Amino acid sequence: MSDAIQDLLFGAFSQPVDDTLAHRQLAVCALNVQGPSVNRAERLAEWLTSTGSNALILTELHPSDGGRRLIASLRATGYETVLPSGWQNAKHFCALAVKGFADVKPADLTAFDGRVTAATLSSKAGEIQLVGIYGPTNGMTDLSSASRADFQGRCLAWLRHNAAKRVVIGGDLNTIEPGHQPPLPHFRDHDYAFYRGLIELGANDAYRAVQPDGEDHSWTNPLHGAQRLDHIFVSPAAGHLTSCTYDHYPRTGVLTDHSAILASIDTCI
Repeated sequence: MSDAIQDLLFGAFSQPVDDTLAHRQLAVCALNVQGPSVNRAERLAEWLTSTGSNALILTELHPSDGGRRLIASLRATGYETVLPSGWQNAKHFCALAVKGFADVKPADLTAFDGRVTAATLSSKAGEIQLVGIYGPTNGMTDLSSASRADFQGRCLAWLRHNAAKRVVIGGDLNTIEPGHQPPLPHFRDHDYAFYRGLIELGANDAYRAVQPDGEDHSWTNPLHGAQRLDHIFVSPAAGHLTSCTYDHYPRTGVLTDHSAILASIDTCI
């Protein structure tokens, strides 16, 4: 089905967008949407819109009817979507949905097979680069470890050469912080090196910056334990980080199997 027909069927006619929030604040919500069905996509779109976020990072999207419905529903409420090249044929991908910005310039990230999506957002507060990442899942095997290490290395290399001074990075990184509680033995040195590499870029773990003793987790499993896999990293130049919390309703309300992470950044600096 063509995108034009898809938009027509799903009512993707943009409503007027209030640009005032983007002039003073970047309100980011990152959520793994777990390849939604059509029904779940509608519920996800309603919840995502209700957060009041003007920047969404959506991971584990599938090019299915449900994935297309979620994209179209967000467009219908005024969001502009940034999709990776070749997303229609990707197994899963990361998408951005933003609202109220004067200009949105997507980056070329074809080498990441849809797992990394980035765009420069322009408003009266200046330009901010938004980078969404969907890291490979930890399959707890040597093959999974090698795949994650390769992706993490390429991702850090791209960021070192292309990340703007004012950058916000987020998504389901499928990695945890050093000293994670509870300890999770199936994560390896390269996973912690990936986390530290993001810090070394000059970006702060938003949740840890706001809640240094916080004990939230964004994904839980009876066999594999509670894990903080979903993150937002913010460079100081992007603005003043005013809040960062996890909202567990998407997981407890069975919208998806992950909690959302939300951060607010005062960009008027």
